[in-house]
Amino acid sequence: MTEAAAPELDEDARGLIPVLTSVIRRRWTSSVFGIVAAGAVRRRPSDIGRVIVAVVVITAISVSAQAVTSLEARVYDLVAALPEGLTGLFEVLYRLSGLVAGVLAVSALIARRGRLVLTLLLAFAVGLGVAAALSGLVDITQALEAVGTDVRGPNPDFPVVPLAASLAVLLAARPYLTRPTRRMVEIVFWLSALAAVYLAEGLPVSVMASLVLSWGAAAVAHFALGSPGGTPAIRQVAGSLRELGVPNDGLELAPEQSWGHTAFTSREDDRLAVEVVGRDSTDARLFAKLWRSVWYKDAGPTLSLRRGQQVEHQALTLLLADRTGARVPDLVAVGIAGARDDAVLVVRNPPGRTLGDLDPDGIGDGVLDDAWTNLGRLHDAGIAHGDLTARRIVVDDEGHTGLVRMERSETSAPSDHRALDGAQLLAVTADVVGVDRALAAARRVRGDDGLAALLPYLEPAAFSSRSRSTIEDLKALLGELRESGAALTGTEPPALATLRRFSLGGIFLAAAFLFGLYLLVVQLAGVAAMGDVFEGAIWEWVVATAAIALLPPLSQAVAMLGAVATTLPLRPVTVVQYAQSFTGLVGGTAGNATLSIRFFQKQGLPPTLAVSSGVLNSAAGFVVQIVLVVTGLLVSGSSFDLDSDDSGVPGWVYALVLIAVLAVVAVLIVPRLRRRAKEIVAHQLREAWDNISGVLSTPRKALELFGGNLVSQLLFAAVLGLALHAYGESLPLLQLVVINSFASFVGGAVPVPGGMGVVEAGLIAGFTSAGVPQAEAVAATFTARMFTTYLSPIWGWFAFQWLRRKDYV
Repeated sequence: MTEAAAPELDEDARGLIPVLTSVIRRRWTSSVFGIVAAGAVRRRPSDIGRVIVAVVVITAISVSAQAVTSLEARVYDLVAALPEGLTGLFEVLYRLSGLVAGVLAVSALIARRGRLVLTLLLAFAVGLGVAAALSGLVDITQALEAVGTDVRGPNPDFPVVPLAASLAVLLAARPYLTRPTRRMVEIVFWLSALAAVYLAEGLPVSVMASLVLSWGAAAVAHFALGSPGGTPAIRQVAGSLRELGVPNDGLELAPEQSWGHTAFTSREDDRLAVEVVGRDSTDARLFAKLWRSVWYKDAGPTLSLRRGQQVEHQALTLLLADRTGARVPDLVAVGIAGARDDAVLVVRNPPGRTLGDLDPDGIGDGVLDDAWTNLGRLHDAGIAHGDLTARRIVVDDEGHTGLVRMERSETSAPSDHRALDGAQLLAVTADVVGVDRALAAARRVRGDDGLAALLPYLEPAAFSSRSRSTIEDLKALLGELRESGAALTGTEPPALATLRRFSLGGIFLAAAFLFGLYLLVVQLAGVAAMGDVFEGAIWEWVVATAAIALLPPLSQAVAMLGAVATTLPLRPVTVVQYAQSFTGLVGGTAGNATLSIRFFQKQGLPPTLAVSSGVLNSAAGFVVQIVLVVTGLLVSGSSFDLDSDDSGVPGWVYALVLIAVLAVVAVLIVPRLRRRAKEIVAHQLREAWDNISGVLSTPRKALELFGGNLVSQLLFAAVLGLALHAYGESLPLLQLVVINSFASFVGGAVPVPGGMGVVEAGLIAGFTSAGVPQAEAVAATFTARMFTTYLSPIWGWFAFQWLRRKDYV
């Protein structure tokens, strides 16, 4: 070997390193993790049931664990008296679950299984967080001492926190593992639990709680991110089809799946469709029925709790639909088959491509008319499809349409359900070919009366989650359909059909209001009566507080003028600011936004200007707050006693921050949420840019914008200072600015109307941190809030009525 050849061999050797590393990684990870087919990772309805069961069981165990019985104490004494010769072995077994969990997490990271890594992290976080919270609530050591047990060695815990967290990771990884690895994980699971009992890390009831908690945490992770556990393997489905005498070559998962069902197609016969209804389907139907019963006035189709009943009902619907002359799938086979006793339905779909895959320009009016005629045949026989989308309507080469995927269909459907079908078809065709052509087709087939009867059902609540996700900007499309449809039929725009019992916004607002009310009660817990809050008040300062509290809307009106590039009259803008104290109480942030949008519309400005000006105003206010807070902390920050036990930041504040962080993480890791957030942000930025650039390029507007926000902050701080003077206390202005900014931030983090309860907690925490006694801090806080929040909706209502009377809104 020559010296010249050596570098060449070294270079070849270096080139082999990544190849060998890749081979080792593939062999190692393939022996640990099974192959997960594309589309096999799905959310399982049964995971909801597991979470509910886990919550109920853990709650029951936690309540019973508050008091240790004499039997449990004797069990602890017996365990503690076991020979110590095997302690080392059981120490290893106890820590084995954590070691294996770490190895699985690292292996998933090496194998680049991103979803699995997130699943393991979420399971670990849930298991650790809930276990730590329960450990702080339930003191097993105190309960043992109460029954005379001598606690020695490591104190027992409830639940065993490290055990619950590590076992949650093992159970979360289980559906992704190969069979040998899965068996090994199950052995480690039970050995670690047994070792925890032997080492007296917790009572047997504590270890049981840890096991149930880990089971529930894994179910939370699986439901949040999906798992392959509920998708039957292709070989299992092929075996079921062999039992039914159906050809089963070339099976693959269908691109579109239904919750609780698994759909397969065949590469050999593109019209053949197989639907497998497993154990998850029963849970899916039950939860869907419960959800609709609570949320909607109409609970939907009759509930079938047996898998066989579900496919038999669908087969009966297909046979009845075929008798009407409608083009629907032909029934091939139905029955219970396979090692898992799955219910299987095999159909042959009508020929053609889905409506969503066609070029809109190539879709003639005859295709649209045929779609309405085909649906009409079903409706004439009392059959409703239940879930029409562009992928569930097929069109053949001759322009004939067919309906597929009828798992949500029903016989003897009421008129409302058939009207919902028509509304869905109208929206689907409008999304594909445009509003005008879709309405014209519906009018040709249904007539003016038939089309007008569908218009009240054109609302998002009438559509399934699949329809809402496949039609971009569904709400705007439905609004355009209602207005154009009413004009086409010569009728008034209809009132929407009341399908829901209540709105999500109403529930959220009510929950937020109750949370705020709870915080108010907590703040007043030490007050014997409401009169005690105002005892000893200097009423001259109270009157001054009330007077200054009326001024912030004036400066906020100036800031609003500065946030709009155009010129608006000051008086109505000021009245709008006062009216928002009323609309904010009634409708929260959405109510104030609606008021602003309506006002801008009446001034001849586009609604997007209200949104962009609101964003700009909020941004300017945030900048002003940051500058004031930094200045205040530099000047008087040493005056705050943040270590005081009475004035520490409440625990719920940290919980809110944690929720906000988790929400941001969810937006970043969930593709659908990320795309939606990107669309919203991009849209708002595009709409706001023209307004923002126009405002900031005008010195007078910039002065109004930032000056108005600065004066508002100083006025709110002055209100707090006057309220403190009413009870013989005082703080420097910059300190008051810092306290007000902190309370405003906390109040903004919780969407409670007016920040009720939340802002009070922030103000009291700020006052006490600055050295104000607790009683005076509570009194000053409620005095200031009395005039800025509690009473302001009264004159806000008069301001709102003035705006309506003058036709400004």
